Formats: sequence, structure tokens, C-alpha cells
Amino acid sequence: MTAISAQPTPHEKVRVLQRKLYRAAKAAPRRTFGVLYDKVYRRDVLGEAWQRVRRNRGSAGIDKQTIAEVEAQGVERILDELEEELREKRYRPMPPSWKRTSATARTASVRSGAPAKPSARFKRMSRGARAKSSTLI
Repeated sequence: MTAISAQPTPHEKVRVLQRKLYRAAKAAPRRTFGVLYDKVYRRDVLGEAWQRVRRNRGSAGIDKQTIAEVEAQGVERILDELEEELREKRYRPMPPSWKRTSATARTASVRSGAPAKPSARFKRMSRGARAKSSTLI
């Protein structure tokens, strides 16, 4: 009697894809992965990505949509739309709002003396420096 082999779960399929991409990147460090659309728009990949966001209680992204709002609109509908945009190569991620200004505007604000938006690294460094200075006083 032969045993019936179990079908891999979507989570397992995504892990296999991740391992393949990881091995390819390690084997050829200079390799670029030009087009991953055909991998990303797979339904198991999108579903697993949603499950991870949900499990991690992800916060609203650049589009300011919360998990509750996505669920109210219908997760399947949103994943269908995303899959279609990726499949047709129409998907364009939204840039962070502070990057939407032109380089000229950013340069002009620096020249005019207007404060520039500090980087996250700068903020972390500043917090650390403030903590150290307060212990010295």
C-alpha cells in the first residue's frame, strides 16, 4: 500500500520560493533579479503576505489603510486587484510622502535655511545622544 503524499501548504510553497531566491542570490552575489512579477503575483504569495501582516498586527502603510479598513473592503477583493495590477505590470507603489517633493524643492528648502526632514538614523542617534547627555548632567 502506498501512502498518499500531502499537498504543500501555501506557507510551505512560499518558503520554498524564498529559499530558491536566497540560494540564487548567495550563489551569485552580483546577480540582479530583474523581474519578479511572476513570483510576486502568485495567489499563495499574496495570501501568505496578507497572513503575515495580519499576524504581526501591521500598522497602516503609506496609503494609511488599516487592517480593519482592508477587511471592511474585503481582503479577497483587494488581493484580486493587487494580483491583476502585478500581472499586468501596472502596479506602482506609492513613494513615502516626504519623498514626493522634487529634488529641486528639497534643495531649495535646504538653501533657504528651512529645516529638512531628519532621517530615521539621525533621530535614533539624536535620542541616544540626548539620553547620554542627560545622564552626564
